[in-house]
Amino acid sequence: MDNDLAEICVMATVGGMGHPCPLFALLAASAVTATLTACAPAIAPTAPATPSSTGFASDREAFVAAEATYRAYVDTVNAVDFSDPATFEPMYAYLAGDALDTSKVRYTEGHAEGYVATGESNITKLSLASDSDRTHAYLFVCMDDTEVTVVDKHGEVLSTPDRQIQKLLVEMRVFIDEWKIMSVKFREGTPTCD
Repeated sequence: MDNDLAEICVMATVGGMGHPCPLFALLAASAVTATLTACAPAIAPTAPATPSSTGFASDREAFVAAEATYRAYVDTVNAVDFSDPATFEPMYAYLAGDALDTSKVRYTEGHAEGYVATGESNITKLSLASDSDRTHAYLFVCMDDTEVTVVDKHGEVLSTPDRQIQKLLVEMRVFIDEWKIMSVKFREGTPTCD
């Protein structure tokens, strides 16, 4: 499969469950807070956390939103029907910059060439790079698109049958208070997709 088609196939393979929160860590933090509160004098309640200029009250809230955005994007890619360009619009809503421009060209070409995609892509791993912040995030994604098959209008299979799980680097930025995907690229190194 050529590199352009590989990106179309990669972009059409996302789904999965939400990020688990370790319950024991939440319980431990609650126990410490309760212990300190019981020993301390009464303190006037403080105002709730004020969202930053990005609209996120904390780094955790921002990163959870970035992950949810990427997972929702994958769901919209899995729902694409090349014969119906209206199905591209929900996917485009998650993109900006080069990712949006490239996707519009490639999906329009797929429509013109009569591509048909079957199967779904699934996220097998997703983690946040350490140099991310509330306005700019890098996600390490392992994407399983081995069940996705793309054929052209003549019925010729365009996807390679021996594909492996794809190692991706997803760059995201905040626009006002919502994350947008700026780029999705193949990556090397760690974290691995084993």
